[in-house]
Amino acid sequence: MQINGPLELQIIEDEGNRELHIKFKEDYQKLDLKNRVEKMKQHLKVLHTSFLASNDEAEKQGMQMIIQVVSQIIPLIETDKMVNDETIILELGKTTSINSLIDNVTTN
Repeated sequence: MQINGPLELQIIEDEGNRELHIKFKEDYQKLDLKNRVEKMKQHLKVLHTSFLASNDEAEKQGMQMIIQVVSQIIPLIETDKMVNDETIILELGKTTSINSLIDNVTTN
């Protein structure tokens, strides 16, 4: 599901590590504080509505994570303590890369 909003999301996988990179879109960065707060609160409502409407468990899990992030950053935005031109990086956990699988193969 594609949800338009003030955030750009990108998953980076490197050597078995997975990270979620979150950036604020340029047009969002240009808003004044009041409008940034309002836009992020509106985005949170859209995320909740989309979450409730989805029947895809993987999609819901991803949306739930973004809902948690947005819920945590709204107070920082409200107090103008969130730097909105930097990237927020969240480590998602370890994955098994194809290279590590190949390295661990033994032949008989």
